[in-house]
Order: sequence, then structure tokens, then C-alpha cells
Amino acid sequence: MPSSSPAEQLDILSIQSGVMAGAVGNDAAGPIYAQRDLKAARLDTVRLAAHPGHGVMRAHTTPANTLSELLAGLILIISAFIKNPFGNLMTRAAAFVIVIMMINIFAIAHQDWFITTKLFTSEQIFLLIGGIYFLIKGNRT
Repeated sequence: MPSSSPAEQLDILSIQSGVMAGAVGNDAAGPIYAQRDLKAARLDTVRLAAHPGHGVMRAHTTPANTLSELLAGLILIISAFIKNPFGNLMTRAAAFVIVIMMINIFAIAHQDWFITTKLFTSEQIFLLIGGIYFLIKGNRT
């Protein structure tokens, strides 16, 4: 069928899944089309990190402690713009999470830092002090 536009004529529209690692779906079909001199346009129905049936998954999940640290900081920042009792509660809740995390970090990971200069030159002490400040004060001006 002749093409009415100057666009490239394609032989195949490949509608399959695709993966970032491995050869499944469109990633497996592409080299075969090229070997047979067929021009194909690929349309991935889903794009996965790796196919579960082909060895070890290369994707990873974010640990819960990382998410809680990130969310506590974001909630603390966002709640600063909410000037009502709910914003005040959000500020105190986020500060409480930060204080608990910092106490655990000092108690578990940095036991050797207590009463040394290392404690007072690290950013963790400033996070602890800031957390205590916002826990007491909230976002009231």
C-alpha cells in the first residue's frame, strides 16, 4: 500500500511488554525484526525493570526508614505554610518523628559520639535540636 505522506513506511507495529534488563516482549522481538530487514514501531504495553521469570530482579524497594525520614521532612516543610491548628499538629507530628529518629541514630549508630566534639560538629545534632524546637513550638509565630 503506497504511503500518502513522506513518513517512513513501517512493516510491523509491535505491541508487547518491554523490560529494562533482559530480552522479553518487544526487547526480544526487535533483533529478529532487524535480522529480517523489517521496520518495526514498538508500543510497550508496560515497561518493567526485569521479567520475574528471568533470574534475579534488578529493582529494589525503598526501605521504610528512608521513606519516613523523607516524609517527616516534607511534612515539616509543608506544614509551615498551613497556618491553622491542623498545620500546627502536622508540624509537631513531623518534629516528633525527627526527634525519635535522631535519638535512635545516636543510641544505635553513634554511641561513641556522646560528650565528644564529633557530636557537636555533625548535622544530626542540629536535626535533633530543630526537631525539639518544632516539637515544642509547632508552627505558631
